[in-house]
Amino acid sequence: MRFKLSTAVVVICAFVSPVQAADKVTAAFSSHGFAFLVPLVADANGLFADEGIEAELTATGGDSKALAALVGGSVDVGFLAAPTVLKARQQNVPVKMLGYILNQYPTNFVMSDEWVKEHNITSETPLNDRFKALKNTTLGITSPGSGTDLIMRFMAGEAGLDPDRDLTLSTLGTTPTIGAAFSQGRIDGFALSAPIPEIAIANDNAHMIVRYSAGEVDALDGILYTSVAFHENMIEENPDLVVRFLRTQQAAIDLIRDPERSAQARDATWNKYYPKIDKAMFDQIWEDWKSAWPASIVIPEDALAKAVDFNNRFTGDVIELDEAKLSVDNTLAKQALNQE
Repeated sequence: MRFKLSTAVVVICAFVSPVQAADKVTAAFSSHGFAFLVPLVADANGLFADEGIEAELTATGGDSKALAALVGGSVDVGFLAAPTVLKARQQNVPVKMLGYILNQYPTNFVMSDEWVKEHNITSETPLNDRFKALKNTTLGITSPGSGTDLIMRFMAGEAGLDPDRDLTLSTLGTTPTIGAAFSQGRIDGFALSAPIPEIAIANDNAHMIVRYSAGEVDALDGILYTSVAFHENMIEENPDLVVRFLRTQQAAIDLIRDPERSAQARDATWNKYYPKIDKAMFDQIWEDWKSAWPASIVIPEDALAKAVDFNNRFTGDVIELDEAKLSVDNTLAKQALNQE
């Protein structure tokens, strides 16, 4: 009897499939700001696990550091600003943008209560007049050439100001340092991704001057900003895994945009990544950013064209649109969406 039972167990075990280990994927991005919310939503809501992926997400403290990690092979995916990838490609760095997760410029611009009152700025003040009033102000940036720097140059240019003569751009390094400098009155304003501007509004009586994440400026509305970038070796060697990873990003965007599921996704994301942020504030930011997420991760040509135009105006490195198109490959994103 024992022999028969053992034989049965052996036979049954022979037909049981072994448990498949999840494929580990490492990803890097600058910070836990809302510019990089989508992978956090995917993680907090189990979307990586749904695709058999064990994701390790790392905030590097800067776009250039995330790019270096991707190029050096310490991570598999980089959530990178489009200009970072475009400039890297000019230097023959083998990375490509295979999708995108943000179609608005991710920094919202706040100024001090003192400045707002001095210049009588209200929500009805035309944008160009708000920009003109920036003359002789001190504004915080993370570093020269960063997104925080370029948006200041954009506003100065729109107002006919010389950013190097008419503004004082104070290099402060990190987003917490910028927030602290504003709180201490050492700068008049700054432009950063949520939730730093909203915290300044709540704690330091700051005023929202431009909400770029809501598409308030036509020239930047619909821009390709945060891309999902891969090293060409990863694309060639493991396209199936790349497709599955891209599918998680589309699923996260779908979750954010779905009226019936968005609140649950929001709460799970807050609980895992933002518990120190006031919940009501986080909920409002989530709502305010609802137009920042593209319906599809597939990169449209007009979004790329806006990114190229912005880069060419303010970085000093001119990139032709046809050249920029070589930085984008939508093939695997379309496979992830079953469009091919």
